Amino acid sequence: MTKLTRRDVLGTVGAATVLAGCSESSSTSSSGFTEIAVEDQQLVVEFEESLEAETISVIDPAGESFAETSVATGASRVTFDISMPYTPGEYRLVAAADDETLAETTQVIRPELEIVDVGVGANRLDEMPESLGTTKGSQAVVVVENTGNGPEAMQKMHFLGDVPNPKQVEGDRTGVWDPESGGRRYDPLIVNGGERRTFFSSTFPFFFEGDGIRCTSTQQEGTLTVKIRGGVSGTSSVQYNVEYSASDTYDGCEISLKEVS
Repeated sequence: MTKLTRRDVLGTVGAATVLAGCSESSSTSSSGFTEIAVEDQQLVVEFEESLEAETISVIDPAGESFAETSVATGASRVTFDISMPYTPGEYRLVAAADDETLAETTQVIRPELEIVDVGVGANRLDEMPESLGTTKGSQAVVVVENTGNGPEAMQKMHFLGDVPNPKQVEGDRTGVWDPESGGRRYDPLIVNGGERRTFFSSTFPFFFEGDGIRCTSTQQEGTLTVKIRGGVSGTSSVQYNVEYSASDTYDGCEISLKEVS
């Protein structure tokens, strides 16, 4: 088989970008690479020591240079750090020496951010952080899972529809309350591939002083749409039927949610 030169491989590359993944995703190849895995926010590449590669290059789905690293003598493993955002899709890995390609393989890197559970703070007070104080009953708990193999940056969380305080988050706010960083988040939160995380709203969707629904003397029903936006995978949403019990006061009804199937 005709060997490709390193110049052939990289002849169409542009500026370097970044990629990532999780430990659940890996590929193997008999070409000299033994395992490709994405662990948290690193791409881990293992290869046969006898390959004697000088460099390992990663080409993104558009055919442009993703990253390249030198291989130390006797090494059989290199890693590539993650930076957001990156292009989801199939990446090509190339081992080279003396301007010749020794081995190559591919690895798909793709996140899939999904909402798996939504709850009313007042109904799940034992899950709400104490740092939320007296407002925690008006906030929401949202469980998000990245079912893909690449990391994702959750940028926005919106609550829309028949709720007391519907909010479309604008500007640099994420709509997420993060107890670990002391409150409202302005920086996206990373969800690694295969990871499930619990977030809390900073927009108080169940606060009855908003411009949405109010309690009445009769039971009410409506719909709630929760949307999240990832920096790589885009927007995903889930819809819930929301029910408000009868109440003598505008803010005294009980709220229950049921996901629309």
